Amino acid sequence: DMVMVTQADTFYAYAAEDTLIRNTAGLALWLDGTDINADGTIPTDGADIATWADKSGNGNNATSVAANRNPAYDATAQGLQFAGTDILTGTAGFNSNTLFIVFEPDNEITSASSAISLISNSSSVQNSVTLGTITSTLAGEVVTLLNNSNNVNNRDAISSSNLASITPSSHILGIRADGTNDAEMYFDGTMNLQDLTVGDNDLLTNLAYALGTDNSGGRFFPGIIKEVISYDNTLSTTDFFAIQNLLDRKWNGSTICKDEESFRIILPQLDLSPMVVCANETDFTVTVTVDWEDVDFANDDIEVTLLGET
Repeated sequence: DMVMVTQADTFYAYAAEDTLIRNTAGLALWLDGTDINADGTIPTDGADIATWADKSGNGNNATSVAANRNPAYDATAQGLQFAGTDILTGTAGFNSNTLFIVFEPDNEITSASSAISLISNSSSVQNSVTLGTITSTLAGEVVTLLNNSNNVNNRDAISSSNLASITPSSHILGIRADGTNDAEMYFDGTMNLQDLTVGDNDLLTNLAYALGTDNSGGRFFPGIIKEVISYDNTLSTTDFFAIQNLLDRKWNGSTICKDEESFRIILPQLDLSPMVVCANETDFTVTVTVDWEDVDFANDDIEVTLLGET
């Protein structure tokens, strides 16, 4: 069912995080900094983390390569602090079909900064998501998705024309295949910023991965990685933006809903606390999609609350 809502002020949409992410088809990898062990337990602040448990149910955990190279848990940021040569690796789950990474670099990153990688294929240097400048193949890249298909350095990137710098604060990077061998790239919710491309960026599918490096013995990422979500298919625009907007609220505390924004609600839900609270001061329109899963309710059992009124 589709419910259209137009209202100035406050709109509450009930959308439990676990339900939305897990029930969106194709989930291959989910590393959540608020749930490192995937069991609700919280590590001690500063503790070395040898395993970041995969919440997707696929067992694609990020694990230690050496005790002296484990990242540390940051309780304030709710993520893993990578420093020096810290690295965790997983045996599968890295896809470029749909990929979200929430991160916070230690320092500002521009097109003049040395390259550092958030995630890469653990057996190939050139399959990665990398920040900063890489080679002379492109000019002014700030964020790049590399694909070394057939030994050709194919890549899509956001240039300094669209993203002047990445500040040392929390950011959300969303990548989605566009169906034409290129990638759509979203930064902090801004619409597709990809403006540089070389070759056909074939999909990276269910690859082994390394967090915090490109596995070349360099390009180590100094900063905090808070969340990584990967799907083995290209999500619909509705599902992609629903997850991206959820991450914005979770990590950045956003309370402003974008006009024409989409929310996806999956029933039944055990947690009915409001996950989405929009405190807009002007009229806005949102689309609420309700998915029925093993629920035998009539349409009139859905309630949308506006300013305390049903």
